[in-house]
Amino acid sequence: MEFRSKVVAIVGQTASGKTRLAVELAKKFKGEIICADSRTIYKGMDIGTAKPSASQQEEVPHHCLDIIYPDQQYSVAQFKIDAQNAIDNICSKGKVPFIVGGSGLYIDALLYDFDLEKKDARKLDKDLDLEELQLMSRKLGLNASEQTMQNKQHLMRFIERGGASNRKKLRNTLLIGVELDKETLNKRIAERVDQMVSRGIINETKNLLITYGSQNIALKTSGYGPLVSFINSEISSDETKSGLVKIHKNLAKKQKTWFKRNKDINWVNDIYQAEQLINDYLVQ
Repeated sequence: MEFRSKVVAIVGQTASGKTRLAVELAKKFKGEIICADSRTIYKGMDIGTAKPSASQQEEVPHHCLDIIYPDQQYSVAQFKIDAQNAIDNICSKGKVPFIVGGSGLYIDALLYDFDLEKKDARKLDKDLDLEELQLMSRKLGLNASEQTMQNKQHLMRFIERGGASNRKKLRNTLLIGVELDKETLNKRIAERVDQMVSRGIINETKNLLITYGSQNIALKTSGYGPLVSFINSEISSDETKSGLVKIHKNLAKKQKTWFKRNKDINWVNDIYQAEQLINDYLVQ
């Protein structure tokens, strides 16, 4: 099923500048932003997840931010519902929906209209053995390659994303990817970590620990690990920064791997290329 009107999606690695780019483009083309990020959905986790700033949210309306508390569960299927509702709301106002984020599964589930009733990644038991995963893949009608069928981790990811070969046609969406060279990206990641520290990420983490505890899943999966260790006097300040940089670099690497296999993405290096693509797409 197609979206109610044309949609623009902007994807890329963490610290690539996609949020800033999306805000400028949404302003220019009378749009509103839908955040497709598995971390910015959490309330109170602002600095550590590099959530769009208050000023950015004032410039352009944002949707799918601060949806749940860190001790609550949230699924890809629920994101698809929330994002679809946001798209309908934006379209009803005659504006352009801009999907922006780095969570590949969230984005693909929405833009390719995955049927997630039986394929919700949150419900996939990590203790399933290879034979059980193979059986699940066949029951879901996913046509994995023989190589994928023999690799547990690859098969698990294949099932979680609904099956690459089973992917439907891209819905009426212009899909843009922000491309950045590795050296520049690494520099930006290091700068981002410094900014997080100066903005008060230590205090943010302390407040989260007081409220939700150190065993909270959101804290473990959202890059706060080194900060918890620092607060517990287990590592130094320099080690904390190094740990945060490493986490963000690993995330960027995973995001690059995910997005690079998608042939529908139009890669750009600057805002001018993106503007031209969007202008051509919207006037068609």
